[in-house]
Amino acid sequence: MDERTALILSRDKILRVIGRDPTAGLTQARAWISGSDRQPDAAYAVIKDIGGYEEDLQAAKLAEEKIRQER
Repeated sequence: MDERTALILSRDKILRVIGRDPTAGLTQARAWISGSDRQPDAAYAVIKDIGGYEEDLQAAKLAEEKIRQER
């Protein structure tokens, strides 16, 4: 995970913890699953932390497995 991603994760976590945006990072996490900037490990962390988005969580797991197989 690069520094930019780590900063985004931290910012969104703060927004969720203080209650300002309970789903902060969800849109970005979905993009990390299937977009050109594929980072399913980061997406998984965000979606798991938010909770309640089981389909997205499974998609992140599958994307991570696919990347591992490609290596």
